[in-house]
Amino acid sequence: MDKTRYGRDILEGLDQTTRFARLKELQDLLNWRFSIITEHKEFFEEIDPTIAALKSIGHELFSWDYNGEATKIYGGDYMHLDVAGKLVIEFTFPKNIVVRWEE
Repeated sequence: MDKTRYGRDILEGLDQTTRFARLKELQDLLNWRFSIITEHKEFFEEIDPTIAALKSIGHELFSWDYNGEATKIYGGDYMHLDVAGKLVIEFTFPKNIVVRWEE
């Protein structure tokens, strides 16, 4: 993951319009990376390395929700909102990843 484009410090420093465009770029990148995956198990196995890569560039991401079937959501530490990251990623099998910024 490119820290100079998607790092937490970089995204936090952008104005809202530029941040939205950069998040859309990240969303498109993730959807492209996951687009070749056709198996449910493989899709969810790819999430952990993706989250690890985002953590390595400064994002604090914790599992928020998993419905046990198709959707897994990660976001900042909602128990410590004063320092929590604002990046939220929703992975939905088979090929839908949504990236957003919680204000």
